[in-house]
Amino acid sequence: MDLNLANSKLGDEGVAVFLSMSQLSSINLRGCRHLTDAALSPLQEYSGSQLTAVDLGQCDNINEAGFRRLSYCGNLTTLLAAQCQGLHDASLLSIAQNCGLLRTLDLSWNQEITDEGTTCTPPNRTCGQTCADAAIVTLTPLPLLLIGLFSIAVSCPWLAHLNLSRCPRLTNEGVSAVCTAPRLTTIDLSRNKAITDDAFTVLLNPIRRNLIHQEEVRSELNKVNGQLDYIIKGGEAADRVCIEIYRMKEAQLTAQLEKLQEVEVQTLALSVLQSVDLSFCMSITDQAVRDITRLPMISSLFLEHCPHVTDISASAASR
Repeated sequence: MDLNLANSKLGDEGVAVFLSMSQLSSINLRGCRHLTDAALSPLQEYSGSQLTAVDLGQCDNINEAGFRRLSYCGNLTTLLAAQCQGLHDASLLSIAQNCGLLRTLDLSWNQEITDEGTTCTPPNRTCGQTCADAAIVTLTPLPLLLIGLFSIAVSCPWLAHLNLSRCPRLTNEGVSAVCTAPRLTTIDLSRNKAITDDAFTVLLNPIRRNLIHQEEVRSELNKVNGQLDYIIKGGEAADRVCIEIYRMKEAQLTAQLEKLQEVEVQTLALSVLQSVDLSFCMSITDQAVRDITRLPMISSLFLEHCPHVTDISASAASR
């Protein structure tokens, strides 16, 4: 059952009753500003077994304890927590480590998610076969948010849609951390003035080198194919040995190109990214635009009010 209680006047007890229902699969509590942590208490008792989608946007009175109870929802695929001032770094870490099926995560307009301060040692936990080799324990000491964002990337291998719009304390390191999620297709980083080109540089360098290498191999393959066609069509006296050599070169180059493309699609960070929103990111320049437009799957790039984006990036993107 899907339940929409957005902007309702239902209290903690009423919401708790609904959350105790075994058939409940999604609940929308957006704008229920009077709800407190007590409303989410059944999630711990009943392990939130069937719940797959929760919207707590603008629930101002739900704090750390309440958000931690979401970690009992092991089947959660969608969490919308925009403008939730009670969502802090520690609860983000807890959710990331225990909700490994998340596909859509909205953390936008959250002032309390920071890159500052606390050092801690995250559990060496993985979720799903795709994360079997993860060892995030080696990342400490790190700010707690970075650990939380690394946990999202590592422990939530199905994450596809992420909204971090207007998280003013988010830094380049946080963006780089979460962008390593292997199936991330859309990310909204708009209105984060601290984000610069460096947020993508480390991640894009392997892709950049891969694409350049692909072009080199493809160029060589075209030359070999041209020579082979010329020989077969009788431009020169047919030489079976020569033809066989060129066919071996063709097979080797084709295999090399396929391997490079496979690496690009399956293992490189950002390789499946389709949409990026950098609107009102005042420090983004032509360099980031050039790099992002070279991503193999990119189809949408939003750059509203980015004053340092010039004609140079437009020229590079059109090539």
